[in-house]
Amino acid sequence: MLEFSSLRNRADGLGAVVVTDQEYPTRVAAAILSKIAGEFTRIHGDRYKLVTEDTAFAFTGLDDMLAEFQDPRRADPLTRVQDQLAETKEVIVKTLDQLLDREAKLEVLMAKSRDLSTQTKNFYKTSKKLKYVFPYCLKH
Repeated sequence: MLEFSSLRNRADGLGAVVVTDQEYPTRVAAAILSKIAGEFTRIHGDRYKLVTEDTAFAFTGLDDMLAEFQDPRRADPLTRVQDQLAETKEVIVKTLDQLLDREAKLEVLMAKSRDLSTQTKNFYKTSKKLKYVFPYCLKH
């Protein structure tokens, strides 16, 4: 579905329209309209105010501007920063998940370590008792 963004009511009467899809940021569309209108005015001045019928004005920089704004992340610093923040958030969430997994694994390892320590102590106590009960077996 297409979304229309326009800049119609500039103080000097110049209007511009851009057609985008719904995913294209409206703020970036408004920025390109502003840039195009400003560049048009810089090149042609107020000559467009004298026009009473359809007239073609040469505007060689338009293709370059449209190409620049094809990717809103490249054209707009705020969009680029928002994308970088989203990527950073994904990395942080992934890192936190890994940290929680490691913590769970460490807890399991600590429990096994405690069990092993308890078993070692029990083995030591049992072997001490056996030493006194069967002293003859241990010497031969």
